[in-house]
Amino acid sequence: MYKILFSLLIFSFSALQGVLPPLYSTANEIKAILNSPELSEHLTSADAILAIEKTDNGWFIKGFHHSVTVEVVYLKQDHPGPAKYNLVWHAN
Repeated sequence: MYKILFSLLIFSFSALQGVLPPLYSTANEIKAILNSPELSEHLTSADAILAIEKTDNGWFIKGFHHSVTVEVVYLKQDHPGPAKYNLVWHAN
């Protein structure tokens, strides 16, 4: 009995995870950008991040010496779950 309830509970939470409010989806995008090794290819270690601004299709990251635009391209999904996307980097 407890195994069935536990399974239903886990299934419910995993289905809800796919319907993230905008706050959490944008936070996930920013985390992915900051954790990406490509960030250091566009901003040097001497750069400090001065601003992160939302654009129509991604993010603009302004550093002290350089800036970069990151396009967030969402992928089609056949099943519910967290959104999957690719980051496309554009040097400014």
